[in-house]
Amino acid sequence: MEREICGQSYELMIIKYSDLVTRICFLHLHNQDDVKDCFQDTFIKLYKYKKDFKDEEHLKAWLIRVTINTCKDFQRRNYKYTVDIDKVAIQVEDQYFEVLPILITLDNKYKLPLYLYYYEGYSIEEIATILKINSNTIKSQLSRGRTILKERLGDDYA
Repeated sequence: MEREICGQSYELMIIKYSDLVTRICFLHLHNQDDVKDCFQDTFIKLYKYKKDFKDEEHLKAWLIRVTINTCKDFQRRNYKYTVDIDKVAIQVEDQYFEVLPILITLDNKYKLPLYLYYYEGYSIEEIATILKINSNTIKSQLSRGRTILKERLGDDYA
């Protein structure tokens, strides 16, 4: 019997959310092989998760939280921090990702709120709920993160 999540096949959920999980993993791990490991671990956790999701938004928020925690656990187990910016720029064709090499260099407290707000379209309140942080803190992190990004990107993106 095939596993279903939110009325859709498990395989379809992997296809639907693979980009989201991959990008969040990359924001944390900066290494393609580590990203693949955490990607796999995240979707194994989804497969084993027995409770029902209220809707797809609940599933998406759950995936984001589990992906973040999986990456943090992985970093604690295997501390190494490397990134090949050339591979990032070549592998990602989407125009939105020209900022990604700079975004991943930011402190964790800035890069994840910026990513969730601009790339995934979450509101400040939704990000606060997902990250379990006060919404005013998220506003501050977004503001400071944007300022740092503007400084690092220079006049090309002003």
